[in-house]
Amino acid sequence: MKKHIITLTLFLAVVSMQGQSLSFLNITSDAGMSAIGGASVAMKSDYAAIYNNPAAMSLSTRTLAVGASYGMWQPKVNNNTIMSFSGYYKIGERLGIGLGGRYFTFPEYNITDNTGYVKGTYSPKDYSVDLGVSYSIVSNLSVGATIRYISSDLGGTKATNAIGADVAIMYKIKELDIALAATNLGTKINYGSADYSLPSMIKGGVSYCRDLSQKHNVTLSVEGDYLLYSSAFMAGLGVKYSYNDMISIGAGYHYGADDKAVPSCASVGMGFKLYGIAVNGSYLLPIGNDILKNTIMITLSYEL
Repeated sequence: MKKHIITLTLFLAVVSMQGQSLSFLNITSDAGMSAIGGASVAMKSDYAAIYNNPAAMSLSTRTLAVGASYGMWQPKVNNNTIMSFSGYYKIGERLGIGLGGRYFTFPEYNITDNTGYVKGTYSPKDYSVDLGVSYSIVSNLSVGATIRYISSDLGGTKATNAIGADVAIMYKIKELDIALAATNLGTKINYGSADYSLPSMIKGGVSYCRDLSQKHNVTLSVEGDYLLYSSAFMAGLGVKYSYNDMISIGAGYHYGADDKAVPSCASVGMGFKLYGIAVNGSYLLPIGNDILKNTIMITLSYEL
């Protein structure tokens, strides 16, 4: 019983100390982007553009992209899981519409009465439902926005919901993409005792995509993030190599903060695509502690 009480207390302590019980909103839920250190804000549009940078949707050369991901997040410590689906559809040359959803689960704990009798179990969970739009002002400049409904339920009366939004911009200069975004702006959350801000963040990044030959392509991406709710800085650096738009290999490094954000880690990943159907996987290599050990992400997507 004591163990399960401690588990629930830890959830509430995170909220009280850091106001970041909705930290899943800042977890990269796409295996391809996770593999390159999460440096995704300036990357070209893929199925998860609504989360990486909604402005990228209207700059895409594709008409449609959809996908779903499953990840084991911190399985050694908390055995959390994160699942997501998302996609976009491009209308004409200038407009892109995106839709998505994310679902994050925590380990279950026992529900007891005043005598200590176990009445059942409960699994805390967070989720969001997202709608995004992107518009190209000119051929190489686009703006985008996402609005989301967010729900968090830690059990009993410890439940809350909020409305959040992202705004973003992307500019292309030949092989260079430059992006800036503000994410998770919105209403406060309250589990019954006090108000806390959403895990808002300012993101900026640059990516460079180069065709080495007809079949070989390399993309470099760098990103810096500032978390408004904790004044913490994060950064990501990654490289992705693609052969014949069929096989891809990625690696990266994420600089974080153990007590305020996603911890520092290295990352690797690999993908395979055929007839528009792609499977990608990523694996995180913790640095400094083992909190992210064995964290993996698998993605299945399709683009047209």
